[in-house]
Amino acid sequence: MAFLTSATATATVAQNTNSVAISGMDLNQVQPGMVLYLGARDRVKGDGLIIAAVTPTGNSGGTIVLIGSVDAPYTNAAFLIDTIAYVGAAAVLQLEADYQVLNALRTFGGINTNLAGGNRQLWLDKKLTSSVSYLAFAVGGVLFGRMEQRTVTYTPTGGTTTTTEAITLRTSADGTILTDAIYVDTATGGVDALADSVTMVAASLTDLSSARKKKVTITGTVTITSFGPGKHLERLLTFQDAGLVLTHNATSLKLPGATNITTQAGDTCHATQDSSGNWHVRSYARADGTSLKTAAIALADISDASSAGRSLLAAANYPAMLGLLGTDALYTRKRNRFGNAGMRISLANGVSTVSPVGGGLYVVDGVKAELSSSGRISAQQIASNSPAGSPNRVRVTVTTAAGSLGSNDYCTLSIPIEGIEVADLKLGSTDARAFVVRKGVRLPAGTYAVAARNGAFSRCFAKLFTITGPQANTDQIITVPIPGDVAGTWARDNTVGLVLTLVLAAGSGLQTAGEAWATGGGVSSAGQSNFLASTSNVCEFFDVGVYEGSVAPPFELASQDDDARRCRRYWRFLPACSGNWWESDGTKFAATADFSTEPMRVPPAASLISGSGAIQRPGSAVVNVTGATVGFASTTAAQITLATPAQTAGLVGSFAGGGAVGLDSRM
Repeated sequence: MAFLTSATATATVAQNTNSVAISGMDLNQVQPGMVLYLGARDRVKGDGLIIAAVTPTGNSGGTIVLIGSVDAPYTNAAFLIDTIAYVGAAAVLQLEADYQVLNALRTFGGINTNLAGGNRQLWLDKKLTSSVSYLAFAVGGVLFGRMEQRTVTYTPTGGTTTTTEAITLRTSADGTILTDAIYVDTATGGVDALADSVTMVAASLTDLSSARKKKVTITGTVTITSFGPGKHLERLLTFQDAGLVLTHNATSLKLPGATNITTQAGDTCHATQDSSGNWHVRSYARADGTSLKTAAIALADISDASSAGRSLLAAANYPAMLGLLGTDALYTRKRNRFGNAGMRISLANGVSTVSPVGGGLYVVDGVKAELSSSGRISAQQIASNSPAGSPNRVRVTVTTAAGSLGSNDYCTLSIPIEGIEVADLKLGSTDARAFVVRKGVRLPAGTYAVAARNGAFSRCFAKLFTITGPQANTDQIITVPIPGDVAGTWARDNTVGLVLTLVLAAGSGLQTAGEAWATGGGVSSAGQSNFLASTSNVCEFFDVGVYEGSVAPPFELASQDDDARRCRRYWRFLPACSGNWWESDGTKFAATADFSTEPMRVPPAASLISGSGAIQRPGSAVVNVTGATVGFASTTAAQITLATPAQTAGLVGSFAGGGAVGLDSRM
């Protein structure tokens, strides 16, 4: 039999492949060396393809492997097998080989060349009717990539439309949609390349070569000592988590600053590798924009090795730097809203001890010691130089301990500030300004608070601060920036505009969330220590400043006269022998005090201080003074009335005997 065929048998083969699937024919009689013709059953049609191997599947089909590949695909096609040349297979094989060479030359010389390699093909498109020439790569007839030269037109956002010739490497995941992976502008040589990304989990050896991706996101907090093997790699890294440590190695993992780096969430860096596999982090960026080098600048970084140069440039020599530049070079001088910042003025109390119970008593002018507790304290002005040079400070001592606090118990040092002194802060308005509180303290180890409130105690802000073991019972400066409060009612007149408080103890009922303005009179937050817990606890308070803005300037001690003048607005005394006093109604002597050059905050109240005193009348017996009141008063003058036993009308005398009258307009 010269031919093998079937009325129903079909053949299926993909283009540029040599494996033919046969259905509907017994292949047991087919032998290598026979020739397969595809496309018809009744005649020889097209090229004859020599059979190299046959694998029957029963008697109804199987697989035929050809020596060469098929130029065009066939699906369920008719076919014919020629057995005539089988006996002279050698000659047929030579003929087929010659045919393959001629066919290849024909194909290569045509406008479209397909170079087959089993299931993988290389296509070279030379179509003259197209503006695109390309070298394409395919698997099983499906296009996965091609390198092409083509005309490209693009319009940058907000730019001008540009047309250029480009050479591109394009890829496709499914053979349909092509993406420019590498783009080269032939006019400029400029290159644009896609960079893919991958996520890795941090490990001691985080192998950046283990994934062929340029952008890498690293998760986790395991310390990294190596970026792994390879040569000439480049990676753009993002650290997802805070707390991971990159370990500097002068050879294999060189880091900026030659020191370890602890990541913050979102940090990024650019790392490259040399021919020996050593990694170099060329740049590192914090997610919040701050510099890596936040500690003191090492002296080795400063080329000027002179002491002046180091003092100017090294943060470790900050005090010397201020000395060389002067504070005016770094700060704008700011007004201190508190008029007795150095604790020097104590007009009413002197150095006497006060022991408040269930309320507050002024220790020095402007500073109240306040207590509500079963514990007890004493407070007084003491002579002790402060870090800024003031000769005085306030000292608070626990005299009776309170091991536990009630819900509304407290122990504080408070400074009420008049509204006109803080009016420019515009508190309670939408454009309220921030202010900063600076306080010098000496305290036992523990956690305490600085609080700010309005005069009605309906708005409050509290911030905790901690005195560590090494800081305990040593002078410390506490600085607390406070944002301006846009809510609440804040006085801007001669009433209380702002109350600042150093909180030594506070029960749970006086605590607020902290570090944010809130409704109410809270002065502390959870975690507050109990200063009243031990009679060995002592607090010292000094060098207080209240300034507009968020940065406190260096503390400056005002002149003694300026502080005294400011304090006389709130309290002053009329000493003995101050003017003539006249009998007013038989039991009182009166005199008028004029303070128009230094007005008081409000019309004052009068009280007898420094002993009872006496009225000394010419030629008459001394009359003891039993009390003092104000008959009438304004902010610039007051009539003071001294109570005495019954006297003869019309007598005139002078106030003597060591007494004095205090005029009080404190808040």
